[in-house]
Amino acid sequence: MIDAKTLADVRVTPDDAQRAFRKVGEKHDANKLRFDLVPPGTLGPIVQVLAYGAKKYTENGWMEVPDARRRYYAATIRHLTAWWEGEELDPESGLPHLAHAGANLMFLLGAPR
Repeated sequence: MIDAKTLADVRVTPDDAQRAFRKVGEKHDANKLRFDLVPPGTLGPIVQVLAYGAKKYTENGWMEVPDARRRYYAATIRHLTAWWEGEELDPESGLPHLAHAGANLMFLLGAPR
């Protein structure tokens, strides 16, 4: 049995009140990154290029490359040019030129100025 003293001790916070009005299955992700918009099948080949580079050089070694912005820009253009001229796969790695270009663009996004 609940007595008056027990009821008086119950505290309802604004968070509790808000939770009471939530819908089943509700998820608050309106302001989060929309990774579901990345085209299917595009990240796998880029990750393969990253793994190839980690094995050939070192893991995350791209972060230590001197003059990285200039060099990764040049590498991106080389891979895009090879692809544009009809060569789908990089002859050394056997992986798509566009995946190499994608990895290089990621490096450019992450490279310090």
